[in-house]
Amino acid sequence: MYGRLAALPDEASLLQRRQMLAALCLGTEIIQLRRIGNRLNLGSDLDAALDAIARGDTAIATARLGRLDEELAARLGTAALRARGNILAMTEMLERHAAYFDVDAGLADSC
Repeated sequence: MYGRLAALPDEASLLQRRQMLAALCLGTEIIQLRRIGNRLNLGSDLDAALDAIARGDTAIATARLGRLDEELAARLGTAALRARGNILAMTEMLERHAAYFDVDAGLADSC
């Protein structure tokens, strides 16, 4: 991914650069949350949120991440706090770049 960022032509817009960086950051947050999630036994709740991201449904993804955050708020410990930080970062990226991460329903049906 870093190679793709470096290879962006000078003509790439600021929005395109932001979208690529958001994709890189989102991927990094997913990897970190998955690692922490395994230790915290987040299992199917985390899988449901990540499946929504993979399908390009940011509304469902952010809702499920929100529920996961609420569940983690009741837990003590550094791992839960780190997971909540990952969730916050992911939610912000998904909301700011929803047009980039969302799959247009019309396009999905035609593929």
